[in-house]
Amino acid sequence: MENLHYIQMKEHKNLDLLLNNGIIFNLYEDCFKDPPYEESFTRGEINSLFLEYLEKGILMFCTQENKENIIGFVAAKPLKYETEIASLAKNYGYDPSNDWYYADIGVAKEFRGNKIGRHLAQEIIKLIPANKIIMRTQEKNIASLSCHKKIGFKVIDGMQQSVKKERTSGIKVEDKRIFLYYDKESAGE
Repeated sequence: MENLHYIQMKEHKNLDLLLNNGIIFNLYEDCFKDPPYEESFTRGEINSLFLEYLEKGILMFCTQENKENIIGFVAAKPLKYETEIASLAKNYGYDPSNDWYYADIGVAKEFRGNKIGRHLAQEIIKLIPANKIIMRTQEKNIASLSCHKKIGFKVIDGMQQSVKKERTSGIKVEDKRIFLYYDKESAGE
């Protein structure tokens, strides 16, 4: 897909505008309302999440040529800020004080299949100031697994987590998340 721009968000005022207008909430909801996630979120939850990405880590957006229509996002932060995942990761040889957590990625439904997710992932990997990066995805998310394996992520054997979230049906359901890692040194970066 041509004329796409990948923009790292660095200023609160720009993010605040997107949050206050509901642009981020609508995009996030579009990304996670369908299977395999079918998750439900409040606007406040999403706003807090994106403010944390900006303040503690790296937040990027993908826009079309006019730079106004946000069609994707990706975020990462130091692993130490995800205490439950950091604790689990230590058992698998990861160092929460040095390694990073690739926390979130999404592409608007109408733009999927254009390798935007892959480009977002590759762009944020370049910006992450750590050699080791871990991520989590739902075990049934074939699209995410395929995309990330193509760019060099590998499944961490045995590292899993059960996550209970409210679904679009209003019912809380538990599912299994698996973890993958990316090592910049092994990838030759």
